[in-house]
Amino acid sequence: MEHWSRSQEATLFRHYHLPSSLQEYLPDRNEPVDRWLQAENASNVDTVVATIGDICDVPPEFLVDPFAGGGSVAVAARKMGVPFFGMEIDPALACACIAKITDGPVAEGCLKVVGTIRDAMGRPFGHDEVAADQNRANPVVPGSRVLCADGTDPESWKRLDPPARGHAVIYTSPPFGVSSPRVVLPAVVRRDALKALDEGRVLLPSEPPAEFPDYLSIAMGALSLAVRGLESATLIVEHEPDDQGADSRRTLAESLETGLGRKVRDVRVLETRAFSRRGPFSLIVCEVA
Repeated sequence: MEHWSRSQEATLFRHYHLPSSLQEYLPDRNEPVDRWLQAENASNVDTVVATIGDICDVPPEFLVDPFAGGGSVAVAARKMGVPFFGMEIDPALACACIAKITDGPVAEGCLKVVGTIRDAMGRPFGHDEVAADQNRANPVVPGSRVLCADGTDPESWKRLDPPARGHAVIYTSPPFGVSSPRVVLPAVVRRDALKALDEGRVLLPSEPPAEFPDYLSIAMGALSLAVRGLESATLIVEHEPDDQGADSRRTLAESLETGLGRKVRDVRVLETRAFSRRGPFSLIVCEVA
């Protein structure tokens, strides 16, 4: 692209060491609380924590994820002892995320839904298992908030209302393509999830699209809203090639620099290696102030 100078192009792509293995790439099935319900493409909680600590010069005061999924980044925030602000459009995954990082009646209702989902999957778990996980995990951080909503909708961000002050880390994994795994549930389970979210007043009128837009448009649609009103932030965006093998890393890096309308510095692509059939796993990273 003509926008990038030769010096920028030479330093844009850098080798990175996390995750260093398939075990660090995949979600940990033994991670307390996070293991309650994990999407197939969820992030590994310990790897998220290690990555944030490695990349960020300024320790985060809160974490943000507009594509929160089942809450792996949320659990990472809990592990780090900082509040989490996130959105997830899938009702089942939103319930899982809320159950993992909040407490009170809404979390209890969502946890019941997670139990129903586990039953439907043939992997039930009981009160004792949940209690043991809660005792093993760090305490819930006050102030965390999750909505079942569309992360590309400005109204969703008005309702989420993350803090304006303090350094944020926006760590997210936009859908890589239409074949990105989804949680397929019986209609009665989806109904229970929607009811729990509605009763908790965390359900916004959003529906998953029949097909996801391309990776670049959905990523920029959410990130451009996520940085609004934030004092400073580090963006860490996971990337793998889409269903057709398209590589959006350079394009997204350029879009972040030109499209956010703010001071953006140190845009870089941190490439590890291929952990799936899609191709290389990378992190697109930048600082925004």
